Amino acid sequence: VKAKTMNFLTQALEMIKHPSTGFVASVTDENSKNGLILMGIQAILAGLYLYVLMQKIVSAALGGINSVFGSSRYMAQTPSLGQFFGYGVILSIIVSLVVSGIVLGLMNAIGHAKINWFQACQIAGMRSLGTILGVILAILGLLLGMYQFAVLIVVVGSVLSFIFSMVAMMSYPDVNKDAVAYIALIVEIVAAIVAYFVMKEFVFSALGSAAGSTSNFLSNIL
Repeated sequence: VKAKTMNFLTQALEMIKHPSTGFVASVTDENSKNGLILMGIQAILAGLYLYVLMQKIVSAALGGINSVFGSSRYMAQTPSLGQFFGYGVILSIIVSLVVSGIVLGLMNAIGHAKINWFQACQIAGMRSLGTILGVILAILGLLLGMYQFAVLIVVVGSVLSFIFSMVAMMSYPDVNKDAVAYIALIVEIVAAIVAYFVMKEFVFSALGSAAGSTSNFLSNIL
């Protein structure tokens, strides 16, 4: 386990330091599981980020209400770790699997790069790598109260994930490089649509329930 962990960290560091060579060595490995590992790490960090973000938002809102109306049993609960952490993990996993599926189909169909499922996950994993770098710093920003930094660094991580995935797809020697740009565009559009609908189903509905509880509380005391 230690040897595999060190090998994974070494490859990840190589991809960050030397993308031109690191990505080639990674995505051309037909049996590598590093892409799946990166997707899993992203899912865990996304869940943690969403939980910390919601915790900060709700805590600030409750603090303002309680300072005006006093503490209340209606407002004593904040989002549970299992709730929003789970939503973040589910969101990340669904988006990553959809991305890897689209990459697999389009890279074979119009990119003329004969890749298997694990190689498609490698490309999706490179996308996750950029997101991971941004989310780690964003979580630290939230914990330190640097909220603007936390939002901006997530955007930077999203841009970095797009760049990493582009470089990963371009790393195949026989790929149709003109098609890669359109593949990347389609991937990002579909990923954004899927992320929106998953967030609408889970996160937004949970926030709506919390808002409903707040309305009930206000109606009871006013």
